[in-house]
Amino acid sequence: MHHIAVWLIFGLGLAMIVGCFVPKRYLPPRMPHDGYLHIAAFALLSFPIGLTPQPFLNMAGWAAGLFAFGILIEIGQILVPDRHFGWDDIAYNAGGILLGIGLGWAISCFLLWVPFF
Repeated sequence: MHHIAVWLIFGLGLAMIVGCFVPKRYLPPRMPHDGYLHIAAFALLSFPIGLTPQPFLNMAGWAAGLFAFGILIEIGQILVPDRHFGWDDIAYNAGGILLGIGLGWAISCFLLWVPFF
């Protein structure tokens, strides 16, 4: 994978870790549904994976790594006050990973097949 994409994933992942380990009492009172946040965060995190041309097994490996990252975040939230482990959050993460990779892949295919004048 391209080095810029790796650093983008790393930076977004660090920002996500910080946000996930803040106790809920310090978050704004009116937040979007938690599932939307998980889907959006993991779609943004996985988008460069689909956008970068690479073999399917490499893409699957990155997706599995992000999925494991999401599980580790959920496990770590057990230690944070006002936070908990949620299987539904893991499912939202998986949906976001698939969405992000799918959108990135679709855009990369579109860019490859559209002639530029």
